[in-house]
Amino acid sequence: MPQANSHSSTSKRPRAQSAKQAVNVEKARNKLLPAIMRDKSPIGTVQCPPNIDPLSYGVNCIGNCLSPLIVDGDIAICSPSAKAMPGMIVAFTDKAGHQGVLKRLVSDLYGENKNGNCQQMIVVEMDNPPKRFCLDPSRIDKAHVVVGIVRRGEYIVITPG
Repeated sequence: MPQANSHSSTSKRPRAQSAKQAVNVEKARNKLLPAIMRDKSPIGTVQCPPNIDPLSYGVNCIGNCLSPLIVDGDIAICSPSAKAMPGMIVAFTDKAGHQGVLKRLVSDLYGENKNGNCQQMIVVEMDNPPKRFCLDPSRIDKAHVVVGIVRRGEYIVITPG
């Protein structure tokens, strides 16, 4: 299953920014990053179109549970500003600091927790092999929409933005 590597890649934009704007963007991005990635230096940059969310970040994908759309070795570009809708690929990280996972969002629903009480759950699915399951929102640190991927140096849009 594609997992988010604990290192980030920043999206490289051709437009110029003042030093103050760049520092403000980096501070905002750091607050929005999953806990496992905060305060870590980027491991590199990737070239993305100029209209991508300036707070976006990239994660290395490990596994093929969303292939052929996203495959092992791709870099998923995640946008903290995009609103997650059913059918979109979302990068989920948990509060325990484990590596994240990429899954297709199906919907929210209410299910029962271990005590038999009603609890909201997030329904997600993967493609390879096809499987649908639930995530407990109380265990999620961040959930950011994957707006595109970088494969072999080419940016590919996967979510209209």
